[in-house]
Amino acid sequence: MRNCKILSLLLPVLSVALLLLLGSTPPSRAAGTGDDQDKQKKKEERARVFGTVFNRQGYALRGITVTARHKDAKKPKWKTVTAARGEFVLYLPPASGDYEIRAASKKHQNQSKEVTILGEDKLNLFFRLKPLPEEKKE
Repeated sequence: MRNCKILSLLLPVLSVALLLLLGSTPPSRAAGTGDDQDKQKKKEERARVFGTVFNRQGYALRGITVTARHKDAKKPKWKTVTAARGEFVLYLPPASGDYEIRAASKKHQNQSKEVTILGEDKLNLFFRLKPLPEEKKE
């Protein structure tokens, strides 16, 4: 009987505490307004090139550098590194154009793909990198 009385007194207090904890995020951030919303809008207004990098056996490769450059440019302007599952995302300007997307590693042969971006395209690419040939030791 005494446990039920204690529980009935604690239940409203615990409910209020839980509501305070769950509702402790400021309304501007919870609603996604301000700087967060502007950043999200800018990302949505870009072309997205995403994909996965694998080795020859089909296993995902982590830490591979993926770059993008305009076809006429000498150096890449955009760069990212693959995550644990070999995945990457590059955000490019929404202007149309031809690009070279390159996956590069010190342990693998580099691989490039030429793509055409039309506005706010979403492209999905897959790379399968071959290991560099081992040097023969004498």
